[in-house]
Amino acid sequence: MMLRLVVFLSLLNTISLFGDPSSLFFIKHARTEDQKRWGLMRCSALPDNEGMLFHYSSPKHVRIWSFNCLIDLSVAFLDEQKRICEIQNLRAFPERMDPKRPVLSTRDFALYPAQDPIVIFFQKGSISSSVPVCYALEMNRGWFEKNRVEVGDVLEWNSKDNTAFFERRDSSPILQNEIRTPSGVNAEK
Repeated sequence: MMLRLVVFLSLLNTISLFGDPSSLFFIKHARTEDQKRWGLMRCSALPDNEGMLFHYSSPKHVRIWSFNCLIDLSVAFLDEQKRICEIQNLRAFPERMDPKRPVLSTRDFALYPAQDPIVIFFQKGSISSSVPVCYALEMNRGWFEKNRVEVGDVLEWNSKDNTAFFERRDSSPILQNEIRTPSGVNAEK
């Protein structure tokens, strides 16, 4: 019972930080290597509150390109604690793909060797994390700014139903024996 109260009060606190519960969004989780390679390729539209999360088993510099992408994206790079380290925009160039060599699955990557001018174009336009990260979250371009999500915010994600939201963590830590509530009153654990 006490744990439910803590979770509920924590959720209320988070909702109050962002204004309302519409801050919830849904994540498609790229789990396998093929899913990570494919990402949002050929996705012609992404619902407003939906994105794709890429998880890497250990921190590393992550590079993302827009090869075979149809929509512009904003990408948040997150550390092991799911804290945003940086946010970058990635422009799609669907017109640069060769219609005679469609990429409909990861097997079709073989149609584009490493020295192909199209591959080189997309490699030059890629974005990279400036620090090692464990996660990359792709959303519609401008989503983070529109939702006032910024560097330092922490992703809270329920992997069972793939719902998520961002929590703004201020510089003062919450004391271990108290919980902040929307009214500012402290509740004992």
